[in-house]
Amino acid sequence: MDPLCRILNAMFPKVQINQQDPNMLTYSTNHLFFIDDLKIFALKEDVVIKMMEAVDGFFKIVDLEMNLEKLASNVKSLSCCETLEGIKGYRYLGVLEDGGSNVLKNKVMDSILGNVRKRITMLS
Repeated sequence: MDPLCRILNAMFPKVQINQQDPNMLTYSTNHLFFIDDLKIFALKEDVVIKMMEAVDGFFKIVDLEMNLEKLASNVKSLSCCETLEGIKGYRYLGVLEDGGSNVLKNKVMDSILGNVRKRITMLS
C-alpha cells in the first residue's frame, strides 16, 4: 500500500504532531497506515472528505473494498462512514479513540467486559 501513502503525502497537507515530552521530536503526517488499518489526520473536515475520496478512488483502481463495518469517522458529512455513537472518535487498530487520539478506556474496557461475559455465557 506504499502507493496510497505516497498519494496521500503528495496531495494533502500534513498535521504537526507534538510530543508531551519536550525532549522528543515532533513530526508531521497526514495518515498512519498499518497493514490494513488507515488513520487519516487533517485540520479541516473538507480535507478529510477529499482524502477519503482519494482513498476510495485508489481502492477502485486496485480493485479493493473498504470494510464498512470497521469504517468510522468524526466527520458526520462522510456518507461512507458513521460517527461512532455520536462521539467525536474512531477506531484504529481496534482501539476506540476520541478526537484527540486519547484512548477511551472506559468504553474499551466495557466492550471487553461485555465480550467476556458473552463468551462465558456461551460456555455455560
